[in-house]
Amino acid sequence: MKIIISVDPSMTNMGFCVAKVNDDNTLKIEYCKTFDFTNKESSAEFYYSGILWLRSYADDIIALPYEYNPFGNNIIQRGQHRAVGFIQGLIFAEGLKFPVVAINSSHVKAVFGNGRATKEETIAKVKARYGIECDEHSADAISIAYCYWQDYQEKERIKQVKKQQKKLKLLKTRDKK
Repeated sequence: MKIIISVDPSMTNMGFCVAKVNDDNTLKIEYCKTFDFTNKESSAEFYYSGILWLRSYADDIIALPYEYNPFGNNIIQRGQHRAVGFIQGLIFAEGLKFPVVAINSSHVKAVFGNGRATKEETIAKVKARYGIECDEHSADAISIAYCYWQDYQEKERIKQVKKQQKKLKLLKTRDKK
């Protein structure tokens, strides 16, 4: 089983998603919520649910992707780094090891269309694909998980092709002898 935990960080809110990769290579959303960091109870809930998910799936997590905007203003970037730093701190405190991966925001928007999707369009596509009612932060977290999964699958296909090419090259070299 493979698990992707994704986040959509901002200054005050963070979309959080736990997605499971099924045997047929489809993505199933196990958990999705937006946490409000201006609310102490919501921050505490994120902290404890984050630990719970990280501990529960530590051996199965393939990545923790998050969205970033390289062309955004410094305020948004500072908020994103604070949220991602919080998650990296959780990972470190728990002694876990898996990659934290940044995904460009234009790639996330392109998951469901042409890269210029509005928040409303993203929410509608998430609802259509997964049947989940969510806000913009949760929809982005789901999109990030989906985007990462697509990228991961492509990289795995490339590895397989390279492996086959190497094998063919060895066979041709052996046949020449």
